[in-house]
Amino acid sequence: MKNILIVTRYFPPLSSAGASIRLVKIIKYASQQGWSFNVLTQDQDHPVIQELTMSEFLLKEIPVSTIITRVGDPFHNNGILKRIKQKFFHNSSIPWGLAVVSSGWKKYHRSKPDLIFVNSPPFTNVTVGAILSKLFSIPFILDMKDDWVGSPEYYNKGRLRKKIESSIEKSVLQKASAVITPTIQSYEAWTKRYSPHGLENKIRYIPNGEDLDEFKFLFRKKRNLNNQRFRILSSASGYRKEYRDLSPFLKALELFVNNNPNSITQIELEFLGEEPDAYFKHWLRKLLPTSAVHYCGVVDRKELVIRMWQADLFFLVQPYENFSSISGTLYEYWAVGKAPVLLFSETGASSNLVINNFLGKHFNFDQVEEASNYIEQIYNGYLNEKPIWIERSGVEAFDRKKLVNEMIAIWEEIINDDKKV
Repeated sequence: MKNILIVTRYFPPLSSAGASIRLVKIIKYASQQGWSFNVLTQDQDHPVIQELTMSEFLLKEIPVSTIITRVGDPFHNNGILKRIKQKFFHNSSIPWGLAVVSSGWKKYHRSKPDLIFVNSPPFTNVTVGAILSKLFSIPFILDMKDDWVGSPEYYNKGRLRKKIESSIEKSVLQKASAVITPTIQSYEAWTKRYSPHGLENKIRYIPNGEDLDEFKFLFRKKRNLNNQRFRILSSASGYRKEYRDLSPFLKALELFVNNNPNSITQIELEFLGEEPDAYFKHWLRKLLPTSAVHYCGVVDRKELVIRMWQADLFFLVQPYENFSSISGTLYEYWAVGKAPVLLFSETGASSNLVINNFLGKHFNFDQVEEASNYIEQIYNGYLNEKPIWIERSGVEAFDRKKLVNEMIAIWEEIINDDKKV
């Protein structure tokens, strides 16, 4: 039995499901094939920063054989040190990362694992993984959930900071045995950057996806219109002005309502997971009756799928300058195989997924009128009992079981190559 040491700051029950579901599914399905896992993660009672517990339902997906070590932020309960940390490190994970290195060395230096697997962001995971890899003399693999160089956060930094972080990324790739990228766009960007350095063979592509087992009970269900109201739904988290700016969608919805005044009693808006911030909730209170807006909070996976099945239109707003990432929400919408998607984003990985697989319509952030017309088109189909639906054909290529097998193949390759050295 081969053993993997995982370093991750985000792990259930902390944060949203999107932060850890890919990792949890890897552990779940790889364990069924004889792999064992030790996880180093943060302690929910002493976190780096205060986190919402939005992924508790994922705990039941983790095999009981998985050993989870939760490491607290060393400055969490120390008032003086906490103030010093905030002054010099702000919300940095660096102090926590040092504690993880210490904990990892104490626990595993005698029975070292076969491989270290880290995901990112946050990038402290990468540093910890690289240090432990050096201490244990074993390979490590980096799973890039979202890009580092080329991310929205990267574009907002100064020229010097960008140069430093680009240099660090190159150093990470040199030390890692492989870097997994989750989109073709990300894979191509990494390959273009590092082919001149002879590092392109380390870069691999395994997309994000969804666990089709969660959706199989829908495959036998007949699609029909069964809502008393036209239901518009989002299951994404992070609707904040500084992250997922809901403004373009709300402007489009407001224009739709103004052009179709009778719709105000016939539509409803549903948010699953984290609620939008107060600014957007205030906007919604002015736009729609209170009874028409539902904040459902975190629900278990089966209820999530059922609620998505009942939707007539999905929407998603991607963060600005998010060119190379695809939200897992889009794969879930696709797996439902019913309501179309209204996507606000720049042209990139997410828009390509929607357009190439006929999942709905993509709009740039300034295409408010066009998006409003699309809402009206789907709404009229609902009213006339001629709904516009999508097909789930092609989604099987993104089944997490299949993708885990691709990940295992890379692990085995790296471990076997390491033994030959």
